[in-house]
Amino acid sequence: MVSINIIDEKLKGSRYLGYTGHQRTLDFMLAKLMEEVGELATEVNVELGRLPQEKGSVDGVMGEVADVINCAVDIAFIYIKSQHPNLSNQQVAQMLGERGKAKSDRWINRLRQQGGEIHPNTNQC
Repeated sequence: MVSINIIDEKLKGSRYLGYTGHQRTLDFMLAKLMEEVGELATEVNVELGRLPQEKGSVDGVMGEVADVINCAVDIAFIYIKSQHPNLSNQQVAQMLGERGKAKSDRWINRLRQQGGEIHPNTNQC
């Protein structure tokens, strides 16, 4: 099984593109994210049989999930670098990873408080 840190992989591309330019703004990337979320919604509806198969794409649900993640990580990169341009790439990745871990921990704790079942050894619901 191949283990890929999707944040690190996406940040490589983000670093190459930089964080300035007309297609490297928060509003442009937010529009791209919304576009990808719409495509993900279409794929989910195709998968559930609510839309005909022809409405789907070759990417399928997982391809669109990857696109949504890529856009979200890119937004984070652009934001962090615009606020802290002197941060190294490693520091950007660390900042994003720490924030993601804190959010994940908070979500899991909230589920536990609500009586949600957490599967052993995975920390997932």
